[in-house]
Amino acid sequence: MRWYARFEYLTKVQAYSQATNDDSLYLCGDYQPNWSTDSDPFQISEYKGGIVRMKNDGTIKWFIQFDGTNPKLDVANGINNQDRCMGITYDSQSSQLSVLLQTKASQLRDKNKGNFYDTALMVLDQTGNVKRTVVITQATLAYDMYSTSQGLIQVGERFYFAGHSYGYKTAFNEQRASTTTPFYDSYVYKYQFDREGIYKCLFEAEIDNSVAGRRLKMWSESSIGQQGVASVSTRQSDVKVVQQNKYFVPYTSRYSGGFPLLDTMRIPRPCAYKSMNMTTVRYYRGQNDLTYDIYRENEGTTFSLM
Repeated sequence: MRWYARFEYLTKVQAYSQATNDDSLYLCGDYQPNWSTDSDPFQISEYKGGIVRMKNDGTIKWFIQFDGTNPKLDVANGINNQDRCMGITYDSQSSQLSVLLQTKASQLRDKNKGNFYDTALMVLDQTGNVKRTVVITQATLAYDMYSTSQGLIQVGERFYFAGHSYGYKTAFNEQRASTTTPFYDSYVYKYQFDREGIYKCLFEAEIDNSVAGRRLKMWSESSIGQQGVASVSTRQSDVKVVQQNKYFVPYTSRYSGGFPLLDTMRIPRPCAYKSMNMTTVRYYRGQNDLTYDIYRENEGTTFSLM
């Protein structure tokens, strides 16, 4: 063990990022202030987001806490402030850090929003200053957007983030959940700041840097230890270790590996605007080879364009 870090304001780490040959390690997660007294259902507990920049030697350069106000805040009835950091990625070329926030903060969302999560993508520089922020919503649908842990990657100038929801609404398509038998749909969205053209699919709103920055509270390297925000130890005895007999063994299956995609295949692609069936194909379901004649089984044109 090289070092062990303990954070007072970070209950769970949801994601991390470190660029190749870079000595900075970035973490993000959430803080549950009342974790010792909270009980199931934990999805109604209070949460605050946390973002950390560390060095390879264990030095904590800064710690940032993100939180806002739930527009329907009513602690007595179990409606709390809930903001969580679920994804993080560092781009060494631009020296910028991006975080995926699952948020209910009214300061970043429309004043008429309710007690459900939207998604925020925030770009910071290495010192923790806000450079860009955009909030992605499902417009008038009151469905939570649950972001996936480690659910953000950056490729060039494009950001890809993943999650799940009971349904979705974009400028092109809408899927409403059944009130009796709802099921989750997985999604992967792509976003790019300052993209050219008039193509619009997601409901989005870019937030002023000063407005987004006021939702962040930062502790610098010098104040982290003084105020008990975090501590770092290199002693093996400080680490609590529990032996587990659970393990996973990968293996090659003779069946199709696409079964988890079932939910996403039930619905149109969120940003598809036209489709056309073109040919006859053979496909596999389990071990059975089946034929599906697309042209004969379907009328009209259904070739996917996005």
